[in-house]
Amino acid sequence: GLEAPARDPRFATNAGRVVEYESLRLVLAAALAARPVSALITALREAGVPCGAVRSVGEALADPQIVARDMIATIEHPALGPLKLLGLPVKLSNTPGTVRRHPPQLGEHTRDVLQGDLGVTGERLAELESIGVVRLRTGR
Repeated sequence: GLEAPARDPRFATNAGRVVEYESLRLVLAAALAARPVSALITALREAGVPCGAVRSVGEALADPQIVARDMIATIEHPALGPLKLLGLPVKLSNTPGTVRRHPPQLGEHTRDVLQGDLGVTGERLAELESIGVVRLRTGR
């Protein structure tokens, strides 16, 4: 358990722990691997150590707090169908934000940005596409 490294004189001071870092790391890794994560978290929190588990993406997204805060939004993607995205982390009562659009597909906004924002003419845009500088999404 963790009691053995705590009593080992090599690890009694920070200087000793620095010198014996590799040994300490191996002893701690073995001791930590022998206990369930929930037991480790409970013991560390009882000792006043702020901590939490490192979770997989799936575990993190299934957390009840994520669900309660409406942090998963489902949006329709034209090529993929229903797509789950992260919701907005800031929740404002008078002006709540929402996820309204899917992530853009390759070339989906090229025309709008180059023509609308930068003033590129249709002729120049066609030229840029023909020489492979830009790729425009078809079906528009």
